[in-house]
Amino acid sequence: MKKPVKLVFTPEFKDPSMIAGWQESAGDVGQKVVSYLNRHIQGQIFGEIEPDSYFHLGGVRVENNIAVFPASNFYTGHSNELVLLDSNQPQIEIYDFLERVLDVGEHFLRVKEIYTINSIASQVAHTGQRKLMAVFNQAEFQKRLRTYGMEGLTWEGPPSIDSYLLWLAEKRDIPAVSIWPEVAFYLSQIGDPRAARAILAFFDQRFGLNLDYSDIDREIQEQDEALATLAKEQPEAGNFIRTLEIGIGMSDDEQLRLSEAVNSFIEKA
Repeated sequence: MKKPVKLVFTPEFKDPSMIAGWQESAGDVGQKVVSYLNRHIQGQIFGEIEPDSYFHLGGVRVENNIAVFPASNFYTGHSNELVLLDSNQPQIEIYDFLERVLDVGEHFLRVKEIYTINSIASQVAHTGQRKLMAVFNQAEFQKRLRTYGMEGLTWEGPPSIDSYLLWLAEKRDIPAVSIWPEVAFYLSQIGDPRAARAILAFFDQRFGLNLDYSDIDREIQEQDEALATLAKEQPEAGNFIRTLEIGIGMSDDEQLRLSEAVNSFIEKA
């Protein structure tokens, strides 16, 4: 039987933090943030969690006639402070998968803290500021991050994978936080670069990374221009967006119509 965790090499760290981003987060936030950080630190894979035990074959998706298989890769780079996990969310044996993540963090790397990135769809306009909401597994860790302006998240519903990870990390006495930026609901499927930038700014400040935002700022500008064109060509969509910009909520039917208009327009463009 394959070992669930395959390490190419064990990097040497002084006092590292782990950042985990999920490919499935709304607005493509988790994947975008981890990819951006990975380019910044010039990351390379040092380990992976073998997918066989945690994903169904039906989880394989096809993009442009190419099969895209689930993956969970650990990266390190020129910064000796960051470990990055770029991963799909496991479909089965979720607890065992998260225990493997924590095994790598605790036993091989001795991480001091863990950050997970997810997102939450919100009735915020794409031009608006994104709030960062957070859930902590330790009160002391929450106090250490109180100056960063993250709000507490109130949620009623089934627990997320992040909740499980925070719980299991607490059992190992590892401080952990799950960060949830607002994503404009009509960008949930096509990507919300402003939400990703908000998290990048937090990590930049937290770890003194001196990030170059030019690429993501360009993406934001291009998206703004595309949606401005949509607003001119489709008055109803434009009215919906202006409604959000002045802070007025929308009905479920209106949200659906705006989302369909945006997705169709961007796909054709």
